[in-house]
Amino acid sequence: REGDDAVVGAALTARAAAFRRVAEGLSQVRYNLEACEAEDAEHHHDNVRRLIELKNATESAFEHLSKYTAAKRSAHQAKKIAQREEAVGLLTKGVNPYTVFRRRDEERRGARAN
Repeated sequence: REGDDAVVGAALTARAAAFRRVAEGLSQVRYNLEACEAEDAEHHHDNVRRLIELKNATESAFEHLSKYTAAKRSAHQAKKIAQREEAVGLLTKGVNPYTVFRRRDEERRGARAN
């Protein structure tokens, strides 16, 4: 019976040590898991911040481009209206407006090239 008691006592001691090692291991695993989750949350936060910055930059660029194209379109429309009015005046004088406008465009291109 003393031998059995010694074996049971050793087993209980070994079992307690094993539980302690498992608890320490689980504690380390939990710590590592929490650290990974914190790092993942930080990366997610950074990614969301970058995405919002990209969205804002894209919206700003689109707004700028829209203003630019609207101004360009407006200038183009004004030029067309002025050319139509001038064309009517040229036609009443008996001058071909197409040749006048083409000559002007060629002169502008030549001036830009120099």
